[in-house]
Amino acid sequence: MPGVYSGYIWRNISIVLWFAPANLETLPIFEESCKALVREHPEGLSAVSIIVPGGCALPDAAVRRELARIISDNVTRFAAMAVLLPAGGFWASTMRGMLTALSMLVRRPHRMQIFGTYSEVVNWLLPLHAAHTDTHIDPVQLRAVLRIVEAECELATTAA
Repeated sequence: MPGVYSGYIWRNISIVLWFAPANLETLPIFEESCKALVREHPEGLSAVSIIVPGGCALPDAAVRRELARIISDNVTRFAAMAVLLPAGGFWASTMRGMLTALSMLVRRPHRMQIFGTYSEVVNWLLPLHAAHTDTHIDPVQLRAVLRIVEAECELATTAA
């Protein structure tokens, strides 16, 4: 969804780069993407959401409730969900609080964690991913994929 998020799939890991907050107009497209991923990966999958530093405002309460519903409806196939906030300060602290509150609304048999670095994401995600999907991924390869996404993130940040 241009201007809001870009979605990638690598093996059975979904990577979403968020440029702007989700809204009620974009959530149906996001929901269809989640459903398609679940259909295409019966072995299960994991997700990494990367929030572009300073690019996202907090979504309003109605959007947060709808996002929690979408995640809850599709989460049974997800081994783990990592959220990366590659920034500090007030914005990141506020976003971290909102994401923690959102995670409490989600009915989930999986784990969700918020991180500040790509290495933390890889180190936490891969053991859970392997245990729940029986898919073993080389951490060096995942870091390389995340670096490609990071480059898009940096371009988006400098263009804004």
